Amino acid sequence: MVKVGKYDTFQEYLQSYRAQGLIPSCHGPQLTVDWIRLVIVVGGYILLRPLLVRYAAKLQQQNLEKEDTKVSTEGVNKEKEQDNKARKDLQWGASARIRQRKVAEGQMQGGEDTDDEDLKQLLE
Repeated sequence: MVKVGKYDTFQEYLQSYRAQGLIPSCHGPQLTVDWIRLVIVVGGYILLRPLLVRYAAKLQQQNLEKEDTKVSTEGVNKEKEQDNKARKDLQWGASARIRQRKVAEGQMQGGEDTDDEDLKQLLE
């Protein structure tokens, strides 16, 4: 027989601690409470998980729709900016062509052919 402190056997030693609540017993009412608690936790998880997944999917879908509308409105704004820029470029191009045409007409009317004269001066 092994003596543990003031107890004659190891079994008596364990029983003294079980009575104090330090070591859970493997039988009796405590065992049923543990099983009931486990069944409630697992059952709750099984029942609530699909609801939580559906709710999360709904939130994710709403966020995606918000982002889509944001991107589409930004795309529309960018298209408008590009259209405005293209119009400005076309207007600038049209006015530049008109100016160029006026200069060319002025040279033709005045009989000036400055390119030939400039080349002759450079060659001399």
